[in-house]
Amino acid sequence: MIGNVQTLDVQIPHEIVQYWGWFLAFGICLSLLGIFAVARSVTATIVSMLFFGWLLVLTLLWQIYSRCFSSLIQDRQYGHR
Repeated sequence: MIGNVQTLDVQIPHEIVQYWGWFLAFGICLSLLGIFAVARSVTATIVSMLFFGWLLVLTLLWQIYSRCFSSLIQDRQYGHR
């Protein structure tokens, strides 16, 4: 039974092989950021709340902008005034 092991042939994309150093640096930075977030949990909470709050505000502004101007663009496309 043990000798009946299947091998999985996995092809690693060329971009990952080419830029492996960037992936390593990104992983190290995320690890350091996680350690900082655990060590300074109150600061990390405030920063994340501010970040996601502003992200919601910017998303709201984008939705309002796209809603107001999407009808003008569609009217011009189909020849309506």
